[in-house]
Amino acid sequence: MPLGLFAPLPLRLGGSAEEGWSAADHARVCADLVLLKKSAPLAVWTFTKVGATVTIHDYYGLNGAGAVYAPDDISLIGTGAVGFNWSIRLFEDPYQVVHPLSAKHGKVSGHGSTSLRGDVVVVANGVSVYTFNGAGAAADGKATVALW
Repeated sequence: MPLGLFAPLPLRLGGSAEEGWSAADHARVCADLVLLKKSAPLAVWTFTKVGATVTIHDYYGLNGAGAVYAPDDISLIGTGAVGFNWSIRLFEDPYQVVHPLSAKHGKVSGHGSTSLRGDVVVVANGVSVYTFNGAGAAADGKATVALW
C-alpha cells in the first residue's frame, strides 16, 4: 500500500507494492504535482463593492495568502466595476525564483441571494472586474475573482 493512510514513513523507493513506492508510483505523483502547479489559479480573492467602498475579504495567490498580498491599488470605475492593480508585480517562490505576476484570463462568481455574474478584463498592472445582475445591468455586490 504505497499511498495508504497507514503506510510506513518515510516513503522509500523500491521493493514491492506493499513495502515501498515503485518507480511508476513515484513518477505518477511527480507528474500530478507538476500538473497541479501548472493549472492552479494565479490568485483568488473575494470582495464586496457597495457604492464607493470596496472591501477585500480574503486573498490567496501564488505570491502569498492574506490581505498583504492582495491587489493594493483599488480604483472605482463605476457601478459594478472595480480596478484591482498590484504595485509590486513580481513575487518570489519558495525556491527563491522570481516570477512576474501576470494574468492571462479570469472568472468572476457572485455570492448571496441576488444573481450576480461578472467579467474580468486583464489590463497592464492588474485586472478590471465588472459585475452584473440577472437582468444584465451593472450591479454592486459580493463576488469572488479567480485569475489564471
